[in-house]
Amino acid sequence: MIDYDYATKLERTGALVSRREYELRLEINPTDPLAGAIVTELIPVDDEIKQHFQASMKGK
Repeated sequence: MIDYDYATKLERTGALVSRREYELRLEINPTDPLAGAIVTELIPVDDEIKQHFQASMKGK
């Protein structure tokens, strides 16, 4: 599961590039701890995608 607000931000900014490798930052869902982990951040592995991600998310 991914945090809804974060997913919306990724979609709105165009930061997410499909079919690329990302590391995941996971946290326990505070409203439902038994539901499992929730993705709170995608961290690009590729340097080119890191630059794109930073430029897309800047000021948004």
